[in-house]
Amino acid sequence: DGTHAITLFVNGANEGQSQRSDWSLANDKFSIGQEYDSGLVTSNFWTGEIDEARVWTTARSQADIQRDMYQPLIGTEPELLAYWPMDDADGASTIIDAATGVYNGTSHGGPASIRSTVPPGSNSSEYRNTPLGPSGYSLWFDGENDYIEADSVCAALETANSMSFSAWVKPTGDESRSPILWISDPAGDGQIELEYQNNTNRFVFATTGYQQVSNSTHTFESEQWHNITLTIGEVADNLRTVKLYVNGQLEIEDEF
Repeated sequence: DGTHAITLFVNGANEGQSQRSDWSLANDKFSIGQEYDSGLVTSNFWTGEIDEARVWTTARSQADIQRDMYQPLIGTEPELLAYWPMDDADGASTIIDAATGVYNGTSHGGPASIRSTVPPGSNSSEYRNTPLGPSGYSLWFDGENDYIEADSVCAALETANSMSFSAWVKPTGDESRSPILWISDPAGDGQIELEYQNNTNRFVFATTGYQQVSNSTHTFESEQWHNITLTIGEVADNLRTVKLYVNGQLEIEDEF
């Protein structure tokens, strides 16, 4: 019926789920590290590091998320749309898509390249115990004007039945709102919003200009790495349900 379920995973655990019936994304704006206000005015920039950002054309399962969160991808995985390892040179204007190369991002403000300190997995036989990515780097965003845009993924996502966005993030700022992922309509009004709130130490997902909002039940400290995954999949009954998991445990389940 055109409705999509939206799930947020933090550190491989379900932290919240909502539902969204509108899926008109073809002309939307896709950015990492900032939000648009009406009129496409950039604001509320992310402060901290981001590593291993990935977009899939499927709502990934929790088992898939936990399997892949500590290891780099090959780039040819089924249903992987875009993959930004964030191993780009310091101040690079192009953020390389290591999947198809079709969805290279454009950086603004010149995020700095620094050695990644993403933690190793708990099971050394399953996960890498070395920094993620071919070169083991992440991008540091200064909270003033650094962000990445990759609008071209939106048209591909509209034709897909579902999607997932994941990344390792390390918040280091003191802003009340620090956007991670922002998909807005052509006028700049938010459609899909994922951020970290430094004043509450919670991850927040919202749709359609904060008309539906879901906060992570647990708090997650700044100055630490957290793996986040937002998944959107088709559902029935025209409802909006938000589920949040932490470390495999269901934390909250709401419907809108």
